[in-house]
Amino acid sequence: MLMRTLQGLSVLVLATACGGPEIAEPEEAPVAGVRGAAKLVMSPEGAASLRGPTPFTLAAVEAAFPGFSVIPVTDPESGSVTFEVRPEGRDTARFLVESDWSRGNVAIVSSRDPAVRGPAGEVIGKTTLGAIGPDARALCTPGEPGLLICPDPAAPAAFARVYALGPEDAPESEAVLAELRLYVEQP
Repeated sequence: MLMRTLQGLSVLVLATACGGPEIAEPEEAPVAGVRGAAKLVMSPEGAASLRGPTPFTLAAVEAAFPGFSVIPVTDPESGSVTFEVRPEGRDTARFLVESDWSRGNVAIVSSRDPAVRGPAGEVIGKTTLGAIGPDARALCTPGEPGLLICPDPAAPAAFARVYALGPEDAPESEAVLAELRLYVEQP
């Protein structure tokens, strides 16, 4: 790899020195790679292109998650609608988008997909509660049975990590990250 890079640089220097055509550096691939990676990180700042108050409409959610399929799903019991944000051609959701019906905006974006990383690189299904500091663990509260909800110490109203507890005899520090949640700022 290093030899190819050096050879490419040599050709560039020789072509430029000899009055040959200018060779432009490729810009699209690295930028596209960075954008693609950014789509797979959730943090207190947002998820994909969703930053701040966003209307809970198909068009707005599609715009916030470019390159994904956005599928409206109606809960048969409650009648409430959520959006599943899926990679193109996939049947499973990468993100779940919920509404605050009183305002008509996106309220919560969550993910249980291991491809989505937390702001510190946390991996769903692998990162344990023991990996976060004691100050952050002190903020955790019980959620649904078997779950701990741990607000982000820097932005507790905006972001939380949800950990699944193991068997009763397992130490709490071995609880595994099960979900990332973004609580979207409301106007």
